[in-house]
Amino acid sequence: MKNRVMLIMPGLFVGGAEKQYRYIMESICEEFSVTVLLLNRPLLGHEIETESFIKEHGDIDFVQLNGDALNKEKSGIVIRKISKFHSLCIQHIWLRLNLKKYNVDIVMFSYLTQLLETKLFCKNHVKVVFNERNTGRQICDKDYKIKLLKQCNQVVCNSKYASSFLNEKANVSSLVINNGIVFTQIDKVEHNKYVILIPARVNKIKNQKIVVESLIRLKEKHGSELVKNINCIFAGSIEDLSYQNEMVELITGNNLDVVFSGFVGNIKELYSKTDLIILPSLEEGTPNILLEAYAYSIPRLISDIPMNRDCIIDSDELFNPNSSEELACKIFDKMQNQGSVNSCKELKYLIDNYGIEKMKATYLKVINEVI
Repeated sequence: MKNRVMLIMPGLFVGGAEKQYRYIMESICEEFSVTVLLLNRPLLGHEIETESFIKEHGDIDFVQLNGDALNKEKSGIVIRKISKFHSLCIQHIWLRLNLKKYNVDIVMFSYLTQLLETKLFCKNHVKVVFNERNTGRQICDKDYKIKLLKQCNQVVCNSKYASSFLNEKANVSSLVINNGIVFTQIDKVEHNKYVILIPARVNKIKNQKIVVESLIRLKEKHGSELVKNINCIFAGSIEDLSYQNEMVELITGNNLDVVFSGFVGNIKELYSKTDLIILPSLEEGTPNILLEAYAYSIPRLISDIPMNRDCIIDSDELFNPNSSEELACKIFDKMQNQGSVNSCKELKYLIDNYGIEKMKATYLKVINEVI
């Protein structure tokens, strides 16, 4: 009988972390029995996508719980907390009733809500892998979190920065496993305006406002005709409505062509007509957006933070995430020098460091060693 691995996720289609989990479950299901516990109903608009993925992966056992935390992110803070608490409760009840029934040998997750169940996992002789997808700061900001983290059988990080932070702050050793990137081609689609894409959930930590401010600086320095030729797309779910409203006020007051598209299922459709990708985040795990920009040979500008510095090929593409003036200058330079991308160099870099097969093989090795 195969050992059973359980992956616990908020949902199948939420963000970059969940994309990596989809790769992981596909890679380990040949060697292990895999159960995926989905804590919440699908994100609104992604019900069909979720259903299709589950149908296409009949060799994986999916368990769908009825939490609604994913669909309450735009609600008030009280409603969000209630929905998260409800999701935590149904998770705990399900795990208490079903861990033994499913004969789970190892569990992997990325959130505090599962880390709180460590005692339950240990009681049921289930090995624990904590998969840190961010900087490590949020999981180490309280002593009780560090104590729980130390009870895990294995901690995995997707960036050198996070691994170093966990070691320094919590004295927890971790293994760095780079994200995997699937290499596929996209056909460029002709379009009229210069398209700038910022793919990330709308949240202060993602720092989208700096892009809006940089467009205003461009308008002040180079005139409204230049800026009229720019179409800026923020592609990601709206997590912070007040932050979005701040940007909308600036956008409207300066007559900018900026669109909030919401979460995009098929991001490659947007990539096909993108002239520049901007990643302005103040914090990242491994910046998947940067890696995808390399894969599709799309020019990019990346915030100068430690997590991005670990992945960058050309330091000229970095900008101070607190300087709209610097970002405006770099956007202008990119507009004047369109098409200057060394695709062969970037593809080799991705294959050597972020190949999907390498990532899959490493996770298989980790799970075998933990079991």
